[in-house]
Amino acid sequence: MKTFVAAEHFESNVRIREVKAGGLPAAEADYTVTDLAAGEIRPERALAVMTERGGVVLHLGGLNAGEHKAMLPAFELATKTLGLTS
Repeated sequence: MKTFVAAEHFESNVRIREVKAGGLPAAEADYTVTDLAAGEIRPERALAVMTERGGVVLHLGGLNAGEHKAMLPAFELATKTLGLTS
């Protein structure tokens, strides 16, 4: 997770914690990214988990803080249902 976040460039306020994603152990990161072109700081979130078929990273970005907040419920739903199969 640290490597993924560091690849974002201009990241700050990084908080990584251990969580469960669909019952699987995972690492989740909340952080901010400074967008030099847009002149703004926006929130980002990522989740890394190992499944039976390999590693998965879910990433939630957005064009700005408002879009990030609007998409957060979809990210949370993906986190809860990860690992479930039909």
